[in-house]
Amino acid sequence: LDKTVIGHPDAKKHLAVVMFKHLMERNNQMKLKEMGKEMTKSNVWITGNSGSGKTLMVTTLCKILKLDYVLVDCASITAEGYIGNNWSEEIGRIYDVCEGDEDRINKSIVILDELDKLKNNNSDGNRVDVGGGEATKALLKILEGTQIKVGKGFGMTKYIDTINIMFIATGTFNNGEPSIEDIVRERLDKKGHKREIGFFGESAFKKEVIHDVNEIRRNISHEDMIKYGMSVEMIGRFGDIINLDILTKEDYIKIAKLEKGGFEEYKTLFELYGKTLTVKEDVYELLAERMLNSETNARSLKSLCDKVMVELVYEMVDNNRKKKYVVTREMVEESLGFKKEQEELKAENV
Repeated sequence: LDKTVIGHPDAKKHLAVVMFKHLMERNNQMKLKEMGKEMTKSNVWITGNSGSGKTLMVTTLCKILKLDYVLVDCASITAEGYIGNNWSEEIGRIYDVCEGDEDRINKSIVILDELDKLKNNNSDGNRVDVGGGEATKALLKILEGTQIKVGKGFGMTKYIDTINIMFIATGTFNNGEPSIEDIVRERLDKKGHKREIGFFGESAFKKEVIHDVNEIRRNISHEDMIKYGMSVEMIGRFGDIINLDILTKEDYIKIAKLEKGGFEEYKTLFELYGKTLTVKEDVYELLAERMLNSETNARSLKSLCDKVMVELVYEMVDNNRKKKYVVTREMVEESLGFKKEQEELKAENV
């Protein structure tokens, strides 16, 4: 897992234990009966900023443990009977993923991506909130365990039971005011927790703010989620909360060097063409700074590298003599318009 997901050591251990427990419970049904014991399923919330690795962490563990999964985009869900995707259709896709195998279905994972977007937004009691409150009600029975219809057409309709499927929800909880961080901060302040604030220049201030936000996010509770706008019934069906930290510049440097993204893929491309590509160390630092200040965080890495490499790839293909290529900080600054941004910022300050 560490080879794919950077940072979050405590969260990775927590999620690994929860999913391992789920797999052990499903693989040992006969033994548990002989022992006269039961192990209950525990659905999980994973919270963290956009691009922090919530979904990647789950899908990577599913592949390691050889568990089938489906990813459900909760922001597109509406209540049954309304235009748009519904829970039965989206969650029912696990039937096809598992090829109808009941044992695989009972071990499977459903990832409810951005479930926090389904907070109750109905301030008008006369309006039906088909994408929030109503969609939430439709999900409750599925989380608890019920039969849902899968397949379409005469003679093709089948049902699957969701009682053993493990649901893992993800969310940033920053959609609207107040954010989850504001709610937790207020609660901690009332309990007398002191928050550190830096006074020793910009770098020190940023370090203290990151520490402060991590402390806040580690303390997100079921009660905070309810105050944010999630229904009591919904939150009650998730036993565990796993909170991801804010990634640091050092974390983003490691992400920029991962084999499955960024410049590493272009190194492979150049190698296939009989040439070499080298990336200067300060380039990774520059990309890390950019990701740190981006709203999409690590998700912005691929687009940043693609912009830098367009001209270099064209040159590499056309130039038969040149065999070695180097990506420098100056090249990245020019390709991504960093110098222009700095000049504009200086002009504004003047």
